[in-house]
Formats: sequence, C-alpha cells, structure tokens
Amino acid sequence: MRPDGSVQVVVMSITDVPAVQLPPDELSRAEAIAHPSVRRDFLAGRRLVRRMLAPLLGLAPDGFAILLDPLERPFVTDGPCFSISHCDGWVGVAIATTDVGLDLEPGAPLDPDVIAPTVMTDAELAAFLALDAADRPDAFARLWVRKEALLKAGGLGFSVDPRAVAAGIGKHPVDPARLPGSDSTWHIADLPAAGQGVPVGAVALRGHRPVITIEARI
Repeated sequence: MRPDGSVQVVVMSITDVPAVQLPPDELSRAEAIAHPSVRRDFLAGRRLVRRMLAPLLGLAPDGFAILLDPLERPFVTDGPCFSISHCDGWVGVAIATTDVGLDLEPGAPLDPDVIAPTVMTDAELAAFLALDAADRPDAFARLWVRKEALLKAGGLGFSVDPRAVAAGIGKHPVDPARLPGSDSTWHIADLPAAGQGVPVGAVALRGHRPVITIEARI
C-alpha cells in the first residue's frame, strides 16, 4: 500500500479502458441503466477501478465486491479508498489510503458569470469578479473541480450548498479546507494540466495533503 497522502490517479479516454471481467451483479446493474451514455460511463468506471484495485487486493478484477457506505460512496472491504469521475468521454479513478474525491470537468459552463453567484462563497465571488473576463472561465473550471472533489471526498455531494464550502480561486486551493458537519481537515490538489481536450481535474483528501501520481493520462 502506498503511504498516507499518496494518491494514485488514472485518467483516460473511455474508449481506451481495458476490458476486464465484471461480476454478475454489476453487469445486471449496467443492463438496467436505460441511457446508453450513462451505462457506458458506469461500465468504464467499474472496469478501470477494478483493473487498478485487483493487484492491490491480490484478487482477480471480478473477485471482490464493491459496496456503498452510508454516504453512498463506493468502497471495498479491507481495501483502499477510491473515487471515480466521468466527463465527456473520459473516466478517472483516484486511489488513496483515506477518504478521497476526484472530479473531472470539460471546462467552464458557457455563462460562468451568471452561475458564479450560485456556487461561490462571498470571498470566492469577489476574487472571481476581480479577474479579467478572459481569465474567468479557466478560474471557474478550476474552482468547480476543487469544490466537487471536496464534496465527493466527504460523501456529501450537493446535499450541501456549494456556497458554504470554500475551495479557492486562483493558482492555489484553500488549505486546509473544511466541510460542514465534519471535524476532519481536508486538502485539495489540482491535477496537472494535460493539454487541449483533456478535462480539468482535482483531488481532495482527508487528513493529508495529496501527493498525486498520474499513472496514465491518455
């Protein structure tokens, strides 16, 4: 197992995810998903996470159960923590020794100035509006993946108003970050930029500053 704070990340095109055998319950769950793109995303995420977890667990990719905890986060018994994210034909998995959240996004929405007041803290909004208009889309996208990664790591999703959670505008995330109702400290790290067409990403981790190892970004 990797040391505390280490986060193994794989981000790749869904079409490049290696085929692995899935257990019958996951295949049945996939067959019950009506929307083709949602079904495709689910299968790609499960294939990738099983491919990554299998050597860590010493089991075949279909030889262990993926369960849901009370906060609806997937987990494996006696194994590492992980997070899965999908984005416009891409899939990513982050694996760590403690609660972890990964988010990928294609970029900012078409109207970030309109949406910003609904998702940013007062301080974030002030910093955002102080930027040149040309810099705002990138800043919005970076803040959004940080914020969603943090909410995923805490198992909260958007049951919490994102305006109540600070993630940071600019080059550096808020550190440490806090979540409502949690006594834990959380730390956020941006995934390195990887070129046009590759999604923006961030990782959040409970209790440790993430040291990210990008195993693949294809």
